[in-house]
Amino acid sequence: MAKEQTIEKLRSNREPARLYEAYNSYCYDSAYHYAQECVVLSDRTGDCNQKADARLKMAYTYMSGGLFQEAESVLNGIDLQGVNTHIQMGYYSQRGQLLYNVARYQQTPYPSQMRDYYEQALKLIPPTDSIGYWSAHAQIARAEGQREKTIYYFEQALKAGRGIVRSEAISFSSLAQEYYEQGDSAQALHYWIQAAIRDLECSVKEVTAMQQAAYLLFALGRYDIADRAIRSAFDDAQLFHARHRQLEVGEILPLIDQHQLQQMQKQNYKERILYICIVAILLVGTGTLLVLFRKLHHRNVLLVEAQERNRLANIALEQSNHLKETYLATMLSAEADHTKAVERYVRYVTRCAREKNWNDVLTIPNYISKMWHRTAFYKRFDTMFLQLYPHFIDEVNAQLTEPLEAKRGTLPSELRIFALMRLGITNNEQMAHILSCSLSTIHTYKAHVYSRLKCSKDSFLHETCG
Repeated sequence: MAKEQTIEKLRSNREPARLYEAYNSYCYDSAYHYAQECVVLSDRTGDCNQKADARLKMAYTYMSGGLFQEAESVLNGIDLQGVNTHIQMGYYSQRGQLLYNVARYQQTPYPSQMRDYYEQALKLIPPTDSIGYWSAHAQIARAEGQREKTIYYFEQALKAGRGIVRSEAISFSSLAQEYYEQGDSAQALHYWIQAAIRDLECSVKEVTAMQQAAYLLFALGRYDIADRAIRSAFDDAQLFHARHRQLEVGEILPLIDQHQLQQMQKQNYKERILYICIVAILLVGTGTLLVLFRKLHHRNVLLVEAQERNRLANIALEQSNHLKETYLATMLSAEADHTKAVERYVRYVTRCAREKNWNDVLTIPNYISKMWHRTAFYKRFDTMFLQLYPHFIDEVNAQLTEPLEAKRGTLPSELRIFALMRLGITNNEQMAHILSCSLSTIHTYKAHVYSRLKCSKDSFLHETCG
């Protein structure tokens, strides 16, 4: 902003020489315009010093813009006859600077003529502690390849120019170049950064400090900073219209872009690998969870089945306990009935004996008759067996051509034989004893059932009696 205000003020006063100085190293086109005005004005005055000075400005403008042949042509046209010492010193220094820039641009060794020009300039400079004096010494040492002396002289020039921002920028940049050529990248980067800071302070756009710092940062692997620095240098070069600077910057921009592209590709590759790993982990995790879920489901099914078996076993156990209790109660009831009948019969006989009713003694009471006890036994047997095998009658009738009739809760007489066989009693004599019947009755009942079979006898016995 301060630079623009200064230029605007000078433009209003129409001072071409000072406008040239303001635009020099800031905007090539404007500097060239005002350098031409200076040449025109000097030609009008005819003053040899003004004419030489104006043409030095024009040559410097060409040199700053990378037009080295045009700069040399202008310098060759300068007549030094009658020109003061200060302009002659500037002339020889500029000739040496032109050869230095050409060698740097073409990346060739410094020519010996460069040293000659600076020696001519040094003869015209008073041996004092000045920037020009030490800078000329430094350039001569540089042309001779004496790096230590070159660095020493530029350091002296830096001390002499302390407080002059533009001079500090030039000295820092020169020191950085020397350290870089010696292979000291750390010092070179330090001085180029210092030079770039001074260039920013004095709004100089025709610079190489930022550009060289970007090169070195890129070589050191500081790619992000190098990218910002080189783009800033490219913007400055475009603003100044320095074509050779744009070309130089253009050489590294593709390298930085290529590196960024490679970094992006590497990052994308890493992200793809990471994505694949995450997907693989998720798939493995999902597969593992699925396997575990299936195992858990299978175990749950087994557990449910085991619980169901336990439930059924508990029910069967409860039923078995209930049957045991029922059988025990039935047995105790039958035993009690038998004991009670015997006691009553004993009392009856005793009473008849006391009364000497011998005929009554021979009479058997109904409550101890054989038929009464058999009927009671059949009833208890039928009840208990049907509790054990509630579908026994239906299973037998299903295998007969003519079903046997049975009252509710009562076994047909024929089926009591097969009920005993179902309980494991297969001996005919034992069955006759239990049922209080003869062997012929047992055979008759069996034959009666066998005669009605739909299937073979063996099949019937297997299905019915187990």
